[in-house]
Amino acid sequence: MIGDLVYDPVADNYIELIDILSRQSTRLGHGLVRLPAGRFGPGLPQQDLLLSPKQPVGYPDRSPASAPTRLEFKAACRLGEEYRDSALLFALFSERPGCISVGGLVLQVFDTRSLNQPVGSTRSDGIVAPAHAGSMDPSGPTRRRTE
Repeated sequence: MIGDLVYDPVADNYIELIDILSRQSTRLGHGLVRLPAGRFGPGLPQQDLLLSPKQPVGYPDRSPASAPTRLEFKAACRLGEEYRDSALLFALFSERPGCISVGGLVLQVFDTRSLNQPVGSTRSDGIVAPAHAGSMDPSGPTRRRTE
């Protein structure tokens, strides 16, 4: 809901949702990507996710040398499978660039100044560099703004 404060598990603070857009996927001009439940291990994600192909997705770096757990970001099209059925999609825009936890994964969200551009830069191999990196704690709650 517009005005809600949503926990950013990477920055360990809250960001305010300032706009929410919805669109039927058949009107997008491109297909969707399905990340099946468990794609990155048990419970990651917790359920199937339907995403825009360029959506930056953060998931735990499972390399043994990674302590604490670090996030690796890639475009959804490099991680999932094509999904052609119709679906209602929602785009969340925040007061500033940030991340939210969805199904145990971390998704980057956009501010209104960067419509259609990920937070950070996309390399030719599809890896998206996050604006900020840190330990993953995807358990943060959503809370209402109290002002």
